[in-house]
Amino acid sequence: MTLERPTVRDFSSFDFYSNSVPKKIIDGVYLGVNSDLKIWFKDLHSTDVYGVCDNAQQILDHHPVLASSDKHFVVGLVEHRKEWEGEEGWRWHKWGSYIGTKKPQAEYLIDEPDIEIIYSYNVYEIREVA
Repeated sequence: MTLERPTVRDFSSFDFYSNSVPKKIIDGVYLGVNSDLKIWFKDLHSTDVYGVCDNAQQILDHHPVLASSDKHFVVGLVEHRKEWEGEEGWRWHKWGSYIGTKKPQAEYLIDEPDIEIIYSYNVYEIREVA
């Protein structure tokens, strides 16, 4: 692997709009925006690991194989903010299990009383860097 970026344990320092370079979370695990991943990894294979979370640490805690495997992974993310949603926008049931700590109470993010932002994620195995 030739990508080396500062270690990130949450999304607060990840700029989803101007930083398309995947950031290293831990050795062998990178945080990247879904639409930019094919730029950096030409041999990227989808896994069955996906869901919804509040932060990067939850992904690592819920899927410990990411940190313990000899393989390399990238976690593709999509940010979802309540303020961006229109009527009948983002829905919980289409994106996998929610592994966060909040209590979803509505079908649509726009209707959630206590949730302002979440992230859907997909885990990909990196086999070759572009």
